[in-house]
Amino acid sequence: MMIYLQEKESNYQYVKILQHDQRQHFGYVLSAMKNNQVEEGVAYLEELMQDAPFGKLEATNNFAISSTLSFKSEKMKENQIKLLPAIDVPEQMHINDVDLCVFGKPLR
Repeated sequence: MMIYLQEKESNYQYVKILQHDQRQHFGYVLSAMKNNQVEEGVAYLEELMQDAPFGKLEATNNFAISSTLSFKSEKMKENQIKLLPAIDVPEQMHINDVDLCVFGKPLR
């Protein structure tokens, strides 16, 4: 039981560090965007994501869904998950883009 609790505490501390780092990265990009330094913000994000397995942007009429599928496409290929060539996404949904971008979490 003690080892389990120590592992939980260690994981919790690691998540807190990741959250702090994430806020720092988001803050930099947001500041760049607010100051019309889009190229700097894009370059920063590209550097952060340089090892991320992006595939071709999948064709849907929703950018949040397309970018998430694109990000997960390599993992899907590795796991032999076939993506349908066309996905019909309603024009208006009651889900915001932030929530849509995390729908790919089960594809880990």
